[in-house]
Amino acid sequence: MSTSFFQKFNSLLLQLASFQDAASFLEQNPGRLLARAALAVTASAMATGAVVLAFTGKQFLVIVVSAVILAPFVGAAMGGLMTIYLRSLGQVPTATAPSPKHTVLLLECDPSLRGIIHEGLTDAGFHMICAPNAKRAASLCRDHGGLIDFLLADTNALGGRPLDCLQTIKATQPDLPVLLISAYDRQTLCECHAELLAAYEFLPLPLEFPHLAETIHTLLQLHTTAPGEPQPEGA
Repeated sequence: MSTSFFQKFNSLLLQLASFQDAASFLEQNPGRLLARAALAVTASAMATGAVVLAFTGKQFLVIVVSAVILAPFVGAAMGGLMTIYLRSLGQVPTATAPSPKHTVLLLECDPSLRGIIHEGLTDAGFHMICAPNAKRAASLCRDHGGLIDFLLADTNALGGRPLDCLQTIKATQPDLPVLLISAYDRQTLCECHAELLAAYEFLPLPLEFPHLAETIHTLLQLHTTAPGEPQPEGA
């Protein structure tokens, strides 16, 4: 029983990656917290009582009963203090309803890179739809009826006329925000498709997922607050 308890406790700790996660868990699971704290206090009191009984001969039953009566109150107090402390460390706001996931259409012709980006952005909280070529991307935009929020496209998948290709993909969603990625740096890409970089945001490969996710969120916010306006140049 003791081994099972500690295995569950260790599993719980692995799920809490930060102070924010721990405080949120304590706020959202007060019943589980109280039960575990009460169990811990009771076990500690019983162990202490056993030591006292061994050395002083006092009544062990009185100590155990007192511990059982006090444990729920002590557990609740411990939970409240732990939540306040963790919130102050991590500056955790009061728990609110999670925001809906944004749907990102990823146009990437390289299967391995497509899988890496899909996994990275899924972990960042996006709902991902993938297309291996421009034709499939255009079909997805058309069939999903405006449910796609963002287009992340590798310039290698756009062919020799990338602007025309993007217009075709966005035919049913002309105001769809776009972020381009490429194995080429900005200068090299600008020499071939200067008009492309003038119209859309760009990030070079390899990608840093925190920066990529932040850039997507920024462009989505700009699109929401100022629909129809041209996107600013530079990431």
